[in-house]
Amino acid sequence: MKTVYFKHPKAISETYYPAKEDGKMNNLEASKILAVLGAAYTRSISESDAIALVKLWANIFSEIPYSDVGEAVMRFIKSDTKGFMPLPGQIMEIVESRRIEAEGRLIEQRFAYMLEQSAEAMLPESVTDAEMSESGMLLGEHTKIKGGDSNECRDQRA
Repeated sequence: MKTVYFKHPKAISETYYPAKEDGKMNNLEASKILAVLGAAYTRSISESDAIALVKLWANIFSEIPYSDVGEAVMRFIKSDTKGFMPLPGQIMEIVESRRIEAEGRLIEQRFAYMLEQSAEAMLPESVTDAEMSESGMLLGEHTKIKGGDSNECRDQRA
């Protein structure tokens, strides 16, 4: 029985699996991910088991970009304290949490943009800076405090 170390994925991947062009993770990329995990967790298995493992990971992550899986694997390795190679579900969980975080940031950005646009739309076009300053709508770096000394300014920056 031939032992395969995932430290050299080309030996098994390019021979058995052609590369895909659609940007999603394929068998070659799965073997690269497993090579990283093999280096971190020092694992050796038979060639037939290695081929089966590559096919399994490629199938599970076939709809996920390789870069996303790679980032999730690195996050797992950085935070792992148990010393065991992760299951695909553990990596998928990290991929999904990163996707949700990214969607949340996008929603926050869109909401901030919409607030800015609606605030601008509420201002009349004919209002000058002087009128806005008199009404208290324009706050520069320094705003005079009513009731205080006319020469006294207060910094309004956060």
